[in-house]
Amino acid sequence: MQEKALVETSDGRWIAASGLVFVAAWIVGLVIVAPPAATSSTADLIAFYQANRNLAMLQTYLTNGLTGIALIVFAAALRSALRRFEGESSTLSSIILGSGLVVASLSCLEALFALVLANHIAATRDAVVIRTLLDLNGEIDTFKLFVLGIMIGTASLLAARVRAFPGWLVWLGIVAALLLIIASWGSPFNNEIFTMVLYVSGIGLLIWAAAVSVIMGWRVRAVAASA
Repeated sequence: MQEKALVETSDGRWIAASGLVFVAAWIVGLVIVAPPAATSSTADLIAFYQANRNLAMLQTYLTNGLTGIALIVFAAALRSALRRFEGESSTLSSIILGSGLVVASLSCLEALFALVLANHIAATRDAVVIRTLLDLNGEIDTFKLFVLGIMIGTASLLAARVRAFPGWLVWLGIVAALLLIIASWGSPFNNEIFTMVLYVSGIGLLIWAAAVSVIMGWRVRAVAASA
């Protein structure tokens, strides 16, 4: 029993730490600078990146690079914590880890394109390359949001099955997952409704990740206190 408690404590700490890093990196990155929309004129994009190149790169490191790394740890620890209660089949927990790795990879690739974009604008102002990089980032978001929705939805369903999360958190995860999947269609259709869904799903994602982190951190303290 003590060995199991120690394993749960270790997983809980990783979930709590990586989840809070994920949320903090997103929030800090969003308030650093507000880039123009991808549909803005090339002149506006060039002016923005020339004036805010360093801040834009820092934002990319936080909202794409650091969040991607934190998501790998979060998905791996969450998969480990839920796998012990899943039973003989490990399909759902494997989907959590696999989708987390896919999202993290896409996030890092998105960071690469954004960094090239910032540096390229400063160096050449090539409108064709600028639009190409922006289009690539938009297409990456399509798959990134969809797979992220799969990850959160799967984690919520598995958590409901093993009663690992409170009921309200399970439902929050399911709703956030559905909104992320819907928002993933925003790039192909470029509609204001999808943009609104994207903002709402982003808020739901951050609240879900923060809630999971806090709950797991609280359980770690409870296990440590009772040991």
